[in-house]
Amino acid sequence: MPIVVPLATLLSVERPRQHPCDVALCALALQVCVLQAIPEISITNGVPTTALPLAFVLFFDAIVTAKEDYNRHRCVPG
Repeated sequence: MPIVVPLATLLSVERPRQHPCDVALCALALQVCVLQAIPEISITNGVPTTALPLAFVLFFDAIVTAKEDYNRHRCVPG
């Protein structure tokens, strides 16, 4: 999972149809998650509590994007 979340975040951010605020919120959530993993500066003792909600949102976004791509591919003649 350590590689999947940044990769999904990058793929989600580089889509052209996405609103700039969505990109900023996704980047902010990823930064908070990384900072929460550092025990010296975190009030959660190094437990990234935002990782699960972030992973859920990215997973759901990946499913919706895959469905859209599949439907787009299916509708293209040739």
